[in-house]
Amino acid sequence: MSKIVIKATELTKIYRLYTKPLYRFLDLLGFLQTNNGAYTEHKALESVNLEIRQGEKVAFIGRNGAGKSTLLKLFSRVIEPTSGSIEITEKVHALLTMGAGFHQDFTGRENVISYLAQLGVIGREAENRLEEIVEFAELEEYINQPVKTYSTGMGMRLMFATSTIITPDILVIDEVLGVGDAYFAKKSLERIKYLCEGQGTTLLLVTHDVYAASSLCDRFIWIDNGRIICDDSPKKVIDAYEYSIKTQEEDRLRRKRLRMTKQSLFNVQSNRASQILSKDSESSKTNASALYIQIKPEQGVNFESPVSFSSFELLQGERQFAFVDCGRPQHPSEDSESGLIFDKDESNWGEAYEKDGTGARDFLPVGAIANSISLMMVGAAEQENPADFALKIKSFDSYPAKFIVNVFPPNGQAIPLGTIDHSGTEQWRETRFPLDARIFTEFQSFETVKNKNFLHLGQEMKRVGTHDIMITSVDFIDQSNQSSDFFKTGDPLKVQFSFKVLNPDVKQKPIFVLTFFKMQSIKIMRLMHSESLIDGKEVSSGVVNFDCPKFSLGEGIYQVTAAIFNEGYFESSSGKFYTINEGVLDIHSRSYEINIQGHNNLEKDVILVHNYETEFSSILRNP
Repeated sequence: MSKIVIKATELTKIYRLYTKPLYRFLDLLGFLQTNNGAYTEHKALESVNLEIRQGEKVAFIGRNGAGKSTLLKLFSRVIEPTSGSIEITEKVHALLTMGAGFHQDFTGRENVISYLAQLGVIGREAENRLEEIVEFAELEEYINQPVKTYSTGMGMRLMFATSTIITPDILVIDEVLGVGDAYFAKKSLERIKYLCEGQGTTLLLVTHDVYAASSLCDRFIWIDNGRIICDDSPKKVIDAYEYSIKTQEEDRLRRKRLRMTKQSLFNVQSNRASQILSKDSESSKTNASALYIQIKPEQGVNFESPVSFSSFELLQGERQFAFVDCGRPQHPSEDSESGLIFDKDESNWGEAYEKDGTGARDFLPVGAIANSISLMMVGAAEQENPADFALKIKSFDSYPAKFIVNVFPPNGQAIPLGTIDHSGTEQWRETRFPLDARIFTEFQSFETVKNKNFLHLGQEMKRVGTHDIMITSVDFIDQSNQSSDFFKTGDPLKVQFSFKVLNPDVKQKPIFVLTFFKMQSIKIMRLMHSESLIDGKEVSSGVVNFDCPKFSLGEGIYQVTAAIFNEGYFESSSGKFYTINEGVLDIHSRSYEINIQGHNNLEKDVILVHNYETEFSSILRNP
């Protein structure tokens, strides 16, 4: 095992955000003795513990403002930590910002010679290195011009070529590779691979292009809100990161709805607020409260049939102070903040109907991106009443299944209540969940919820898409008609893409797609079928066979994504990420892997247009 070159222990960085420039100046001089509203503190990093070994290639991913760049600046000694310690045993070369270390009025040649001199490279050796740098950056015509006349891409090429001409012990790169064109980006990646694999350089890379980074790095660290969320192999972290986009979008929509409800309740000009706050106020001291209720199937539950719900009640002892009747066309309206949420990005309710004499509405397993049902419940709890609080849910026990119930108070943080356990009794049942009284005392502040645990995300195949049509299996068949993961270049390959139609209202020509990736990110080939009409009232399931008589991919391990999209998806796609795109019916992202042995005459990483045929077969529903 190689030696540790970077060790961070309880690393924390806090920035002061000053309310006036004067306070920054006074603090710089040491005259700002007390805060008194002069600044607020922002934790860019909080208690980070990390070890990086020699030769590792580590990518840091996360949203803007997550703390990635701050961490690299600490490793590069550009800034110092507020608390904690960093031990670095090797010399660090950093490409953090464009133009750092280069004087804009000096020529490219003068900047390079100055940079090399700082590294102790002078004289004839410096001239030889300069020639290599100019050749790699392809700036022969401009090297004697001032850097301020360079385009952003030209400056980036010169910086990168200069920084990597001497083999660094630790190379730190913060997004600067994304500035250049595709040709130079590929050329730079090859240089980095050479340094890391051939010279033992340790690479620390901050990027938003997680797929390109996966072809270069063997370790991914996901940072969010200043903390390490996940530290694992590229595939595991990317899977978790992709699925988190869906959970983050759900969280954003939920917080927005809770915030709007809070504003409405406390708006003295609002008639709705007056009605809610005045309810029961004559007899006791009350306080208006709002809760966001969410129900979703437990992980692994075979949720393919609708589940009926009749009502939701908030109780204080036996006193009901909020009620939602699922059988009525009730939603947050002018006379009540309580009600079901019908936005397909948040919830998947069906139409109201009557079941066994009881008003009901179904939780649908298909037809929406959201794999959950949601509602808002608003009412006035009695603050001086010592009775316990509870949420009571009435549902129809139609088949064995478990459904998770979460409640979200105004701060947006999930409070798990437990599960609704169905056993298949074919009867209505009521499930009662106790609630913490503190939820109803007052509206909590809208703070950013930190330290979410996303480690579980991506470790199992997650539901993505509306599931009107669902992928059931993808099998790779060799020339002996056997399922296999190993193939030889030039041999025939068949892919059996099986599906099930869950929504009988579907009637379209969906697009079945198989995409082959090399090194998790480089798209090599795509196979498609979009000619077959599926009528959900007639078709229950089927198979699309992709037949490649001569499979021409070169040697290597390929990951395969299987997907089903709505008809016309590629012409009318909204541009949303696939985990929150309503045009996606189902997708298994890079969930399959095949190993190709043998060589072909194709250039490395070429995008291949492959000859193949497709065959569609379907199974009709029982009459």
